[in-house]
Amino acid sequence: MARLFAPSVNALAYAGPLAPRALWRIAGDGLAWGWMRAGQPDRAGEVLCRYGAPFANRQLLVLADHIARRGGCCRYLSVSGEVCANCPLRKDAA
Repeated sequence: MARLFAPSVNALAYAGPLAPRALWRIAGDGLAWGWMRAGQPDRAGEVLCRYGAPFANRQLLVLADHIARRGGCCRYLSVSGEVCANCPLRKDAA
């Protein structure tokens, strides 16, 4: 899985303001969302919490079978100015 994302992560890190680690976490969040939507939350945890994997995020917290709370903010704002549904900066994150 990491080999599939590595070229994109490297190119975006070179061209943009985010470090590779942040980009790996964003990619991992997308994978987690997909697996949860597919009814496979265990698969998300298996890949995203594996020690040494580029997607690994010790701060990942699965809140339900459809959302995982991120460990850091990707600084993405929706059109309405709201943060992502799984952003740790949300007022209801506590």
